Amino acid sequence: MHTDNRGSHSHRRRIFIVVVSCILAVVVSCAVLLARSLRPSNGKRYEQLTVEEALEYMNYEGDYCIVDVRPREDYEEGHLEGAVNLPYDRIVAGAAGVLPDRTQMIYVYGSDEKESCAAAQKLCDMDYQSITEIGGYDQWKAYVTSEETEALMATGLEPETEQSIEVGPAEKADDSMTVHILAAEGPEDGAQTEADEAA
Repeated sequence: MHTDNRGSHSHRRRIFIVVVSCILAVVVSCAVLLARSLRPSNGKRYEQLTVEEALEYMNYEGDYCIVDVRPREDYEEGHLEGAVNLPYDRIVAGAAGVLPDRTQMIYVYGSDEKESCAAAQKLCDMDYQSITEIGGYDQWKAYVTSEETEALMATGLEPETEQSIEVGPAEKADDSMTVHILAAEGPEDGAQTEADEAA
């Protein structure tokens, strides 16, 4: 009888350990996912991502805005598909019109990382809550020409003629990341109007 009680107690103890281990695993997994979703960078109020990381996030995030802080002339020569132009020197005057939702995820890029970081910090100082700096336009072009050359050639476009980079949720059946180079057809309708009016 005492042996049965000890065996039963030992069995309950093993079950308890397994249940506690499972709960801890779930808690740790949730903490990791939460930390990843918040994506804070050390010592900064905004996140910094590489081109590859930014594409990965853009593939599963739905409601975000891409902001090009380069001068209008550079934007018109080529930009990430879907990006709105808010030149760095017009951020304070034009942000409210172009970016009315201060809680929306905003991806920022400029001519180079220095300009992108300065713009990201300025938006944070204006109480935008989800700012992510994603490098410079040249980094995006370099990534596409190094990683997607075969895809470019398959579409008949030469890497030197790239004008606009399309980013967003993958359309492939395997849900893998994709970047397409598209010929620019001129400035996007309405992409700059609100910023111009605010300036």
